Amino acid sequence: MKKFTLSVVLSLFVLIAFGQIVKQGNSWNYIQDGPYPTCLKSSNCGWTGFRYSNYNYRIGADTLLGNVKYSTVYEVIQYAKNNISDDHIVGFIRDDENHKKIYFKSQTYGELEYLLYDFTLKKDSTFTLTKKYFINNQPSSFTWFREKVTSVDSIEVNGAKRLRLKFANQTNVWLFNEKIVGDTLEWIEGVGANMGLFNYDSSNPIKILCFSDGNQLIYQNTVGLSCDYFLEPVGIPSITTTKLTIFPNPAKDIVTIQNNQPMDNINLYSLDGAELLHFSNLDAKYQLNLRSLKRGIYIINVDGQFRKIIKE
Repeated sequence: MKKFTLSVVLSLFVLIAFGQIVKQGNSWNYIQDGPYPTCLKSSNCGWTGFRYSNYNYRIGADTLLGNVKYSTVYEVIQYAKNNISDDHIVGFIRDDENHKKIYFKSQTYGELEYLLYDFTLKKDSTFTLTKKYFINNQPSSFTWFREKVTSVDSIEVNGAKRLRLKFANQTNVWLFNEKIVGDTLEWIEGVGANMGLFNYDSSNPIKILCFSDGNQLIYQNTVGLSCDYFLEPVGIPSITTTKLTIFPNPAKDIVTIQNNQPMDNINLYSLDGAELLHFSNLDAKYQLNLRSLKRGIYIINVDGQFRKIIKE
């Protein structure tokens, strides 16, 4: 009987173990598609091309802001092997006493504190991400997204099951090894979000690589990329002057694709990478008919520029 009781207790411990997001020494690596600086550390220089850079975030020492204790969040960006940004503060983070709700305030944009995670949410409940700012010395706010929790389950992380929340309507699509990868936003308790620790609302493709507690690797991505992955540039590409606009988006029937130069190819894909439509040798403006498509999210490739299209 004692052995059975001990086994049950240990099983429950494994089931509910979740760790902490806000803990000094925690660090995250993400890749994000963004502009590449034309000089080292992106200081006082221009930008050119787009490629995946490695973003590292780590939790530093505690600090008091208005008598509230926060932990400092540092960022280092590796653009290439010999091009790494300075270590700098991007914001401040704290949690409640049960580590269930996480709050953040940005160093960059003069933000006030806002709720970043709420792991008490249940299936079909709604989370609203409302960022708060100072504008002209007055507090203001903007709602970035309001999404329903579509599922609550658990995922095994480093031998322990951790709570996972999914938001099916918040998706991100990125190109890797010439394949389109579609992600659904997930929160993993004690790890964070698969699309960014504090910037999971970003419109640029972003993907978690690793999460570490000090020197111990806790979580690694399922795509097979290393924690220090980045896309090494081959030479410095010329600055593109292409300006692509797609409207309306979302759309019911017709989407207008407007470029500042003629377009060689337009390809439309489903989220699983299947090509649905292809057009070539087009003028700078083209109207794409979506009537034959089901409601959902699609990927359009206009001469190497990828965008999301939502069919209502």
